[in-house]
Amino acid sequence: MPDERSLRGLGQAMAEVLAGRRAPATVAEHLTARAHAELVRAGSMIDTRRAPVAGRAHLHRPREGVVEACVLVHCGERTRVLAVRLERHGAQWLCTDFETA
Repeated sequence: MPDERSLRGLGQAMAEVLAGRRAPATVAEHLTARAHAELVRAGSMIDTRRAPVAGRAHLHRPREGVVEACVLVHCGERTRVLAVRLERHGAQWLCTDFETA
């Protein structure tokens, strides 16, 4: 199961993609094809002059094989939230969905 540190790292990488500071391909191995396509479609939806910084990940395990996390993303004067859902696919955990506000 992914731990808080690895979820924070994924949150950081996804926030950088959503801020236009990282290519979506760099996180493709951690997302399902559908979630990756959605990330590409979302483009630069986090508007910030400063690089985003992911804070602590808050975890929830709704059932076996599923982890949902909420990561605070600090973007200079504004803080955003990135929610991700990961599901176990064999031995690997993949992000199947995400949302930001």
